[in-house]
Amino acid sequence: MPIPYAVFRPGKMLCPSCGAMLVRVADECHRCHFTAKVCLEKYPFQAQDLQRLIDPEERFESRDRKRINRAANQFERRFPQTAVSICITRLPKGADAREFGYWLFNVSPPKSPEAAQRRYFTLLLVIDRAHRTAAATIGYGLDTFIDDGALKKLLSSSREHFQQGHYAEGITHFLKATGKHLRDQYKEISQNAAHWQEAQLKSQSTPQHEQTTVTHDPHIVTKPA
Repeated sequence: MPIPYAVFRPGKMLCPSCGAMLVRVADECHRCHFTAKVCLEKYPFQAQDLQRLIDPEERFESRDRKRINRAANQFERRFPQTAVSICITRLPKGADAREFGYWLFNVSPPKSPEAAQRRYFTLLLVIDRAHRTAAATIGYGLDTFIDDGALKKLLSSSREHFQQGHYAEGITHFLKATGKHLRDQYKEISQNAAHWQEAQLKSQSTPQHEQTTVTHDPHIVTKPA
């Protein structure tokens, strides 16, 4: 039985450049006029692959890398469709971590058809060492569970770590908090969907062919803790 998209409570969508809330999907931000073309012109170079850890300056020591990989592995085991990618770099003056993450996520070429499919469920965390800020970008497959407003709150919970330069701690804290959020959202959405289906089965007053619905499959699987 198709489930209306409203059951999944689509959340806030923010402009990746200025952070303005977008009331609908649009090609251009109503406030700053940011577009994909503007973004491409601002970063006119080849994007790196979305590896587990992108660290061009080799900022992390071996123990930090192990700690980050352990946290990312735990996250991906808990949510098998997802992929975690972390980029730590120094952005130039005038660049923004949120905007850069949007560019990197969308321009970086997948290595294989499997990687392209997994991109829909990828979580990219960008850390700008120059300004000690962080931003996160997610694939469309995770939109139902983590909207831009939730991402902002999750990043804020790790802000102190990033501002103090404790990047490994900030990353692991962010992944842990995001994992908890996903589990809570999955449970709530599953309950909402079940309640809606139960109500539909009880009510046969409207013929099925007259009902207007939009099919939306959350496509997220969790494993028992």
